Amino acid sequence: MNGEMANLISLTTYGNQYLTGPKGAKPPELLMKNSTFMFTRSIDFFEVKGTRRRPREYRVAKSTGEWFNYLKRTGVRGLRLAAIGYNDKRPYMPDRVAVAFAGCANWAIVTETGKGTNVWILQDQTIEDYSYKSKVKRIWETTVRAYSSKVPLMDTPASYEAAETALRAALVDITRFAKKRSSLSYWVPTFKNALAALDKKKTPSFRYWDDMVPKKWLTTRAKRLISAAQRSWVFGGMCSWNDTDFGFKSSPSYKEYTRVSNSLYRAMIDALVFATNEGNIR
Repeated sequence: MNGEMANLISLTTYGNQYLTGPKGAKPPELLMKNSTFMFTRSIDFFEVKGTRRRPREYRVAKSTGEWFNYLKRTGVRGLRLAAIGYNDKRPYMPDRVAVAFAGCANWAIVTETGKGTNVWILQDQTIEDYSYKSKVKRIWETTVRAYSSKVPLMDTPASYEAAETALRAALVDITRFAKKRSSLSYWVPTFKNALAALDKKKTPSFRYWDDMVPKKWLTTRAKRLISAAQRSWVFGGMCSWNDTDFGFKSSPSYKEYTRVSNSLYRAMIDALVFATNEGNIR
């Protein structure tokens, strides 16, 4: 799974636990304690004001604890993970390809108060002194910016059943595609493992980041969706599902490859969004 998505899921779920928790509870500090931030050196939160031509940034927090406090103080009662419009028609870099690059993914956290809605967009960038030869582990400087202007957000699945059905169908479809092509056969076990994670008879578990969400926060079925989506994440850079000859228009299978890839990406993101937000409707 993309690290920025893992960060957003953690911020959303731990933030909701704090905002709906008892008075006097200490806001969670995730930067140096949560595994989803294990490669992050710093995190800053800004609100963007002004116009598109002349935006002005105001820092509201320089840690996750400060941010959660700020949200509570300004009347935010809950956080919601969202996808910002899929871009399948961008030929040079569809969303499933853009996720290979830091800061290019289209996801956000939505907050609402009596004064309006903010869409918080997280972006990573490498530290100034980073080099491939460096032994520094925490290489990311993370910035989360809030925009109050209208940002197109995708609708989430209407129900758990809808999210699960879509993810299962997309996995079956892409597995069938991979089976028919010898150069993609090594991906078949990956897709089968993702399908197996949807089995209701099995206890769901995360493949990475066991502490990505607070203990006992998610329902079992929500955790199952995230578990399957984690295992479905084959989208990245070199040596990923994106890095195949079928991605070239000259390939006879280009259209089908594009269709099954985009379908899985959409179903995977929808599953993560729905499962992360399900804690809000307990």
